[in-house]
Amino acid sequence: NPVTDRAGPDGDPGALKYNCAGNRTLTISDKVISASDGAVFSAAGNCTLRLERVVVNGFGIITAKGNAEVQVLNSTFTASSVAVLAEGNAVVNLKNTVITAPAGVVAAGNAMVRLTDCTITAAETALQARGLAVIELERVTSTGKRKKNDSAEIREK
Repeated sequence: NPVTDRAGPDGDPGALKYNCAGNRTLTISDKVISASDGAVFSAAGNCTLRLERVVVNGFGIITAKGNAEVQVLNSTFTASSVAVLAEGNAVVNLKNTVITAPAGVVAAGNAMVRLTDCTITAAETALQARGLAVIELERVTSTGKRKKNDSAEIREK
């Protein structure tokens, strides 16, 4: 059974957020997490973030940028804003994950987002790619708009 996380990564009971930066690797598994503002998980600067079997409710779930690599497996995200934001050369891979949010996945800059066996239920935009970003889909079900701007791509395998 998942354990409810009542403290942030530094033991601060009000934090409920995880920041991964530099050349660190951070793995979070089997947790239920809630936060009311900002992104629950922030990854930047060559960080590798791995999420397995997490259930997360928050304003935003993941913000990845600056060469970060994020791996998500068997998880459920419920956001009140953008669930997953990838920008600035970030690479985000989501497998067997359910996302419910006004905006599911936004990729910008040179970001690469791959979704496999995922479900996105978005009130507004399920997928948005901007700049030179690429979103790859394999066996993905989505409700909501799909938008691409500039030279961005949304590809289905």
